[in-house]
Amino acid sequence: MTKLDEYLKSKGLQLEHKQSMINLHNARNNLKHQANWPHPNEIENFRVNTTNFIDDNITHLYGLNLSTVSLVDMIECEDCRNELKGAEQSIAKGEYQDAIDSITIGFQMLINYYDRRMDKGFWERSVEEVDPIKWDLKIIGFGLDYRRYYKFSKLTPKGIIRGADGQILGKDDQIISSMQAIEKKVQPNIKICRFCLNFVIDSALRLQEFDFSL
Repeated sequence: MTKLDEYLKSKGLQLEHKQSMINLHNARNNLKHQANWPHPNEIENFRVNTTNFIDDNITHLYGLNLSTVSLVDMIECEDCRNELKGAEQSIAKGEYQDAIDSITIGFQMLINYYDRRMDKGFWERSVEEVDPIKWDLKIIGFGLDYRRYYKFSKLTPKGIIRGADGQILGKDDQIISSMQAIEKKVQPNIKICRFCLNFVIDSALRLQEFDFSL
């Protein structure tokens, strides 16, 4: 940590819990080079100390609360990002259906955003109103994980949008319960929400890697 210490010292800062990390480093060397396994109690202490090291230094050095940091903040498409932030809030409150709705609409907005950037948009409203074959080709063409998308598509409602007042609308702008639009009628839970949220985040970050400008 010498170089890091020197850099932080030049900025008037210092690492918290430094000795805990030195102890972890020494235990790692003992295991790798001398085959000395640490006691189970030591392993638990290392876990706690490492968590404290990361949490406290992120707060101390960057002024951030690690529990509030999310990959969602890295998503370029603002509409998608806002929907996914809403989904995270819904998940935290145990409102899994609302979370799935936000995730689904966020994914629609994400694809719409990049479709327009390519200036070849066939997206008009929602997945349900697009030729399924064209839609599948779009997912594959964007380089997204089709297997994960297939599962995502079975767990999320079809043909929904968010109205101006925030309500979920189906065909002909009719207010619906989005559970009616889920093909397999799967009741959302935290595991499903996490899978769908992570899929959309991964898709967004993958799309951002490519320069669509001409």
